[in-house]
Amino acid sequence: MAAVDVEVGGIPLVIDTDRLQSIEFLELLGAMEDSVAATPKAMRYALGEEQYASVKRSLRRDGVTLAADVVSFFTEALSAAGEKAKNS
Repeated sequence: MAAVDVEVGGIPLVIDTDRLQSIEFLELLGAMEDSVAATPKAMRYALGEEQYASVKRSLRRDGVTLAADVVSFFTEALSAAGEKAKNS
């Protein structure tokens, strides 16, 4: 596993860059273009269930985790992982 450590909004993550380069992830990204509702599945695949749950807890405000916050976070996490992997 090729992994990078990134921090987004104060939330530390370990992202497996091999998963980000997989055909399965590409299919999930394609599904996200059709519907933002595919974002949780893509995040679970990229981050793993434990990190996904941690991100949702960290982004929750007053008992609610806004979809826009999750999408923004995921976009930033993918960008940070890509940059770090490129510079490694």
